[in-house]
Amino acid sequence: MNGLLTSYDSLRYFVTNGTGSLKLNNVGNSPVLFPVGSSPSSYTPATIINNGTPDDFRVRVLEGLLSSGDAGIPVTSKAVNKTWLIEETTPGGSDADITLQWNTSNELGSFNRNSAYLMHYANNDWDFGPIQPFSGNNPFQMTRANVTSFSPFSIGNIDAIPGNVKTLYLTVFLENLFNGTTMNKAQGSTGDQFSGTVADHISVEIHDFAPPFALVAGPYMVEMNTDGTAPVEVPAPLSANYYVVVKHRNSIETWSGTPLDFGMPAISYDFSTAISQAFGSNLKLLSGKFVFYGGDVNQDGVVDTADITPVDNDSAGYLSGYLDSDVNGDGIVDTGDMTIVDNNAAGYVGSATP
Repeated sequence: MNGLLTSYDSLRYFVTNGTGSLKLNNVGNSPVLFPVGSSPSSYTPATIINNGTPDDFRVRVLEGLLSSGDAGIPVTSKAVNKTWLIEETTPGGSDADITLQWNTSNELGSFNRNSAYLMHYANNDWDFGPIQPFSGNNPFQMTRANVTSFSPFSIGNIDAIPGNVKTLYLTVFLENLFNGTTMNKAQGSTGDQFSGTVADHISVEIHDFAPPFALVAGPYMVEMNTDGTAPVEVPAPLSANYYVVVKHRNSIETWSGTPLDFGMPAISYDFSTAISQAFGSNLKLLSGKFVFYGGDVNQDGVVDTADITPVDNDSAGYLSGYLDSDVNGDGIVDTGDMTIVDNNAAGYVGSATP
């Protein structure tokens, strides 16, 4: 299309629900908005600033997001449920800033705008680039700069694409369950709460290495074995340095001592080998292993009277089972749990974070 495109808005735009696209010519270093949507009720335009050689661009937006760009299995969470197909007429020479717009109603479950990427499918994989800030408030916008090749684009969290994973091998010991060598299995009302070698569950998060240390991926609910091993599947595109954060239902939140390099196909980290393995040296030495402090029953980041109270109350009520107040995991709330909480409260134990 040549000339000036006018009189478009969120109610009047091009619906690209077939095979066609909107083509605008001679896109240069002034913003050019492509007023498109995948349906008459879903306006999701794209804006292009081309700082390279002016070129003609086509834009089409599709309903849904697929694991392999315009093919593969549907993505069902942690993304905007749209795919923008952007093409230049003459490949090469463009250096574009691309802005995509979406609405709350376009967001799939568990999508986190604060740790989202403007994703670009290239070379048979999703290229996430850096985390990008979003702007606006329904609708929202996100921009990615210096785009030089064109194909499917979308907005998503780094763990949105199913099956695209690698393994983080963690070793974690909890004071609450530690028996001097391994960990006891957490008990429920009728015995072991979990089958096999699983001692308990932990939650694992991946955070950016720089302030404000944004959540990049997770949280993941992970099985922690009696020998402390806890393998976690994390997104394969993670390739920079990140903090690993481990949380447990009645232990102190603990961060890795330093950001870990996720550039390898597999990553290993053992919290138990040295006190420096936790940020702020926030570990306790027991029988030659460094363990996570226990007793944070209410998960507010400190062990204090607010944790003592529920343990005391449940102990007085002779409660049993898989309870947060059962700090030592033996299935009964009693003085054994109070001892851990009371000792760590007296030591002013709390979480240490960057």
